[in-house]
Amino acid sequence: MSGLFAGDGSLNITVVTDNSHEGQYAPDGSLYVKQHSTEVGVYSASGAMVVTKRTVAVPAIVAQDGSINVSVSPYVSGTMRVTVVGGVLV
Repeated sequence: MSGLFAGDGSLNITVVTDNSHEGQYAPDGSLYVKQHSTEVGVYSASGAMVVTKRTVAVPAIVAQDGSINVSVSPYVSGTMRVTVVGGVLV
């Protein structure tokens, strides 16, 4: 089981692309996330957190559309650190 946090303290995430799941957490304990699309706010209708991947520093962890700014290693300032354990974060 992956759990919610990786060994380096980052958040374990499972990336989903549709609403075929329900809830916030995957069976392995990681957090379901959906990459920013047309949805506005922190959570999608299915319960997944809506995120925007960043590769450069940003001024705030929350994007203007309400999604959460995230980055994978190498982590960038102003983002939530995540480790992808399922799916693909593009």
